[in-house]
Formats: sequence, structure tokens, C-alpha cells
Amino acid sequence: MASCELDYTIEIPDQPCSSQENSPNQGGKEVGTRQPLVILLGWGGCTDKNLAKYSAIYHKRQPSPDVLPAVEWPRPQVCCCLMGTKAWAKCVGHSMYSQGFLLFCQVSQSKETPVRTVLGDTWKPWAEEWESPGRKASQYRPAPLTSVCTVCQGCIVIRYTAPWHMVFFSESLGIPSLRVLAQKLLELLFDYEIEKEPLLFHVFSNAGVMLYRYVLELLQNHQRFCHLRVVGTIFDSGPGDSNVVGALRALAAILEHRPAVLRLLLLVAFALVAILFHVLLAPLTALFHTHFYDRLLSAASRWPELYLYSRADEVVLARDVERMVEARLAHQVLVRSVDFVSSAHVSHLRDYPAYYTSLCVNFMHSCVHC
Repeated sequence: MASCELDYTIEIPDQPCSSQENSPNQGGKEVGTRQPLVILLGWGGCTDKNLAKYSAIYHKRQPSPDVLPAVEWPRPQVCCCLMGTKAWAKCVGHSMYSQGFLLFCQVSQSKETPVRTVLGDTWKPWAEEWESPGRKASQYRPAPLTSVCTVCQGCIVIRYTAPWHMVFFSESLGIPSLRVLAQKLLELLFDYEIEKEPLLFHVFSNAGVMLYRYVLELLQNHQRFCHLRVVGTIFDSGPGDSNVVGALRALAAILEHRPAVLRLLLLVAFALVAILFHVLLAPLTALFHTHFYDRLLSAASRWPELYLYSRADEVVLARDVERMVEARLAHQVLVRSVDFVSSAHVSHLRDYPAYYTSLCVNFMHSCVHC
């Protein structure tokens, strides 16, 4: 079985994967809604212990905000700007000017650490319909961005991180060895007989994105996997375009505890490969291998996407993530992005634990009910 060949972790909750909410179509009775199976794709050099902190967001029961202290659920602050139809709105006590398609708003957990978000206005779970004719300005009342509607039972979670040498060297050389790992990862769903569950991917940095790229291709082109149902994807600290300096920083962090001579040799080797194949010979390399960033720009997937990034990230540049957001919006994908401004690469959960958790849980809930 393929499951014997992957160094993965799977967590299965004791209770069924369902949440409860009142349905108007069921006479007010509580109806169980299936929660997605969450697949975490770790960053380069990530350990299972690192990923377990993110796994807890989905695997453990998440209480609804009415049982949490207010300080644990930061609410949007400062004014928001929405492009499209003109309307003023009140959102959590702050003014919001609406013009229609994109929502740009400043959100801050404190005055010292602002967070900028971008939101597609057609996403009804996040905001009410902005272009409804005949509505007065006072009637526009978007739902708070950090509200959670139900109590979420634990989700099945699969954690996996691709080997760093494949991420940094095989992909740089145009060798699609990660495709084999992506196929084995999807085969796990059949091994555990959970292939009918809705899927949510939580992808970290470029290492996770490289593996996710092949997952997308298999979902599209492989007969066995084309019937799998993906409901959404969260990107943490990625994806980034060709940033050799940032990649060297990431590789140096992975090799931190290796002998100094070996570390230097590997860093020099990677720098030469990256510059040769992705800078000097880029036009030739593109003939037989498409860069993962370019592949995702025009990906055929249409499920919602959430991008969590920071302008303080020195590994993946914020402008690369923002360019990806614009490209996905141009393809009519429901996209939301959050700029944490000050947190480092894959450190958003550490710096903003409550806000980060609420974003992920809200997104998951919205995808299931979208």
C-alpha cells in the first residue's frame, strides 16, 4: 500500500466530522454538516511537531465565539474600501465605503500590529450581497470577519512534508519527483476509505506549494482522483516566484545543524543550480518544465482560496503573493488574502494565534457551506 511509503501522520477524531446548525428548511431542527478532511503540506525542513500546532486548529473541537473572551476574537478595525457599487456601511462600529468587487480593509489586533485584508465581495458567508438593488446604505451590514457560526467537531487531518532535498534540488533541476509523492498522498484517502470526504488543503511556503501543484494536476488529469471534492485551499507564506536569496535563507535554516563544510557546499550547489536553471537558462528550462508559480497563476481550480502572508517575510516576497491573488481573482476564483505586516515567514500562527485560528476556522466553515 502507498501509505507504507510516506512519512505522514493522520489524526482521526473520536466523534464524527460534523457541525451543527439550525436549518430553516428543516423546521429549525439541527442538521449535521460534514466537515472537510484537512491535508497539511509542510514547509521545507518542517517537522511533524511543527505541523501538529496547525493540526490542532482542525482536529480539536473549536468553541464558538460566544463562549470565548472578547479579547480572544479580535475584530476588524480602521476603515474598509470596497470597489463596485457605491454604498456606506457600518461594520463592527467602523465605517466602510463600498464600490463593488474587491474589499481592501485594515484590520488590527493592536495599534502596533495592523493587518491588511483583501476580500472578494461575492463571498456571501463573509459579507452580504453588495449589489442588491434598492437597499439603503444603513442596510449593508457585513458579518464580522472573525465570527464562527457553529461548533466544529474535530476533523480528520493528514500531515505531510516533502523531503527538503526534493524541494530544493529535484524541482530546481526540473525533475518532477514530487509528483510521485503527491500521487501517494492522494492514494492515502483510498487506503483509509475516506475518499468521499470534502478536502481542505492548508499549504505552507513554496515547499508545500510545489507538492500542491502536482496534487492539482492529478485532480485534473488522473482518472482515479478526478472525482475527489476539494472545497478550499489555505496558503500560508506562499506562493513566491523565483527568489534565490529567499530560497537560500530557507535552505540555510534547514541546514543550520549540519557540519559547516557540508552546509556551505550545499548552499553553493543550490545557488548555482537556481541561477543556472531559473535565470540564465530560464527560456530553455520552460520548454520541458513549468515553474510551480506560473502553473498556479493559471490553475484550473475554482474553489475558494485564502492567502496568509506578511510584508516582513524575507523568504517569500509579499508582492509575489499579491500578484497571485490578482491573477486568481481575474480567473473568477473566490479569494481572500490577509497581510500580517510584521510576522516572519510561517510565523503568523505564533504571532497571532487567536486571529490566525479564527481565519482558518471561518474559511473552512465558509467553504463547506458555500
